[in-house]
Amino acid sequence: MLRCNHECQHVYDDMAKQLDEQRCILHPTAASCPAEVCDLCVIGTPCPPFSQQRCKRWEDGSVKAHPLWHVTFDLAIRMITKHRHRAYVLEQVPGFARAETTRGTLKDLTGTPLEQPLCMIMLGCVFVCR
Repeated sequence: MLRCNHECQHVYDDMAKQLDEQRCILHPTAASCPAEVCDLCVIGTPCPPFSQQRCKRWEDGSVKAHPLWHVTFDLAIRMITKHRHRAYVLEQVPGFARAETTRGTLKDLTGTPLEQPLCMIMLGCVFVCR
């Protein structure tokens, strides 16, 4: 759908490949595809660590212990702080804005997975801008 509606210079099927500037799916014979600043970077990270439908979601520490947690908190953060695109969309399930245990409510966003990357990015921006 993306390629039908937009002229894309690079399309990656994996954030790690893009961060490492490996070849993209549009240039399979290229040695590499260096990242370029774009107007909009859309990031969709795996939902399972944050899904409210996951049976262990509300157990203390289960979100951070999930094997796909690093995609949001390592790769997505690196993508945002490394490339400095003009705008970002990080798509995620509603559970991303919920506290990591049953003690949290929608009104209490303290300690939610949503807040963690925002704080990391804001600290990174302050550091990068100095």
